[in-house]
Amino acid sequence: MAITSRYIYKKNTSPKYDYYRVERDPSDETIFIENEAGLVEKKFIDMNTFLKNKVIDICDKAIIIYSLPAAHYNEADWCKDKAIESDFKTLGIAFVRKIDDDNYCKDCLVDYKLDVSYCKGESTAWDCINKPDCPFKNQGIAKNQLEYFLRYKDNMNIVAIEKIEKTIPVIERFLNNELILPERKDYVFQCRYDLTKTDIKEIKRNIRNYISHEEKIENVYEYIDYYYKPKGNDVNEWLNSNRTLRIREHTNPLIQNVDVFSCEVNQKEDGFITTDPFGKLSWFSGSKERAIKLLEDHNMESFLQVIKSGQFYFLFDKFPSRIYIESIQAEVPNKNTIYYGDSLEINLWTNNPNNNNKIEEQKEYLVNKYKLSRKKLQKYPVQRFIYNWLMKKMK
Repeated sequence: MAITSRYIYKKNTSPKYDYYRVERDPSDETIFIENEAGLVEKKFIDMNTFLKNKVIDICDKAIIIYSLPAAHYNEADWCKDKAIESDFKTLGIAFVRKIDDDNYCKDCLVDYKLDVSYCKGESTAWDCINKPDCPFKNQGIAKNQLEYFLRYKDNMNIVAIEKIEKTIPVIERFLNNELILPERKDYVFQCRYDLTKTDIKEIKRNIRNYISHEEKIENVYEYIDYYYKPKGNDVNEWLNSNRTLRIREHTNPLIQNVDVFSCEVNQKEDGFITTDPFGKLSWFSGSKERAIKLLEDHNMESFLQVIKSGQFYFLFDKFPSRIYIESIQAEVPNKNTIYYGDSLEINLWTNNPNNNNKIEEQKEYLVNKYKLSRKKLQKYPVQRFIYNWLMKKMK
């Protein structure tokens, strides 16, 4: 059942009885009152009472259409009350000009299959006031109504749509209990730039100048990655497949358990992007001895050891990004050649891995902002670059 405002009503001209008369007769919903002449007069029930006590009460679903700002306060409130006391489902639809924008709040996600955006935040109405724009704020939907959809999201969802024809598959899925709005699934784009000690000082100074009170500087870190490949396979063939399998040992801060995870990427012109929306796939977390035995039992062998230490910054500018400034030391097991280097790694997130233009625009913004040299770009995963460098030095 869709809650709409199709009922036409007008104000009664009686000076004593100030009520609304519904021009469309809602069946037998009538009451009788006495007018000034003492006569009994029949009055149709007002629209709000009819919607609340009859329409909503006999339905198990509701659709609220937000086509104008500051609308549907009552309907959202009634649906919220029913969502609390029962399994009553509500879908809010806001018609907007743009469902996606780089400047939108990071909690605003886009489902490109349905061409809708939606909020996966946990904010209160007060939080939303201070956050960046989103389609729902731009539409003028009251903050308390947005809070209903966020707080009771098990039974209440709201989506933003640009074109009316896009509502049909959304409504069909909602009515058939098939509307599933996925959680954030961010594909990670990465690229790396070689740095000198002078570069590091200048970039850190630039970052501090740009950081606002809402941005967080993370603590320093250090870990050791032990890279593995299938036993007997050619290393270069494995590296060129853009797949990695590693054990990560955390040394600062010290964590007792090590992690085993794999990752596969697609090569881009100036970087690479994960094929899995969660970036890395976790295999195991436990003791280092058990992790090594796990990989050896799967016929894997170690071919590279990399120590990374540095600091990373989680920045909110025009878009969220993570920047790692780190020193790298690497060696091939049982060899005497060691790699030393400093670099800056850029991490960007997108829930549409095919939107190359958006990724490129964001990367170029950071490159220009922090004055990175394009000549120092390392577009391949770090293990591929380092291993090839070490092999050349050992010849």
